[in-house]
Amino acid sequence: MRKILFILLFGLSCSITFSQVADYEVGARSGMRQTQGGLFDYSDPESINMKISVWGFVKYPGKYIIQDGMPLIDILSYAGGPSDNAHLEDIRIYRDMKDGTEKLFKVDYDDLWWNEEEFASKNRDVPVIKAGDVIIVTGSPRFYFRDYFTISLQIVSTIISLTLFIINVTSN
Repeated sequence: MRKILFILLFGLSCSITFSQVADYEVGARSGMRQTQGGLFDYSDPESINMKISVWGFVKYPGKYIIQDGMPLIDILSYAGGPSDNAHLEDIRIYRDMKDGTEKLFKVDYDDLWWNEEEFASKNRDVPVIKAGDVIIVTGSPRFYFRDYFTISLQIVSTIISLTLFIINVTSN
């Protein structure tokens, strides 16, 4: 009886200890005008604001409330910038048109960032971001040396474990 009572009290004290609730609210603002849950509010109460989405290989993907006319570079900066795995030559902007179709704009971030004069001389305009646009930063996972080392170490350790298992089973 004492063992059962001890186990119950121990389990109750562990559940109380490890289930402390943080004093944050969902949607509470932090110091950087960023909200919980993937909605980021960078709006200006004195101007026209719009809602857009930024997805893909950025640090903070989600929905954004921003000022009308904000440049694409600023929006990507608010999203935390592209990650190491992002393909900066293929940023896509999807827009729903009034006739029910969708339009796709492809933007090369390197042209925007490093070759602004050349970009302007080619008469290519960066599409103006409009309300409801979806910006997707494409990318793919990249493997570094440590990733290849970790994978090969796992394979070697599995082979050694299986070999030792087979030796133990066959020797008995």
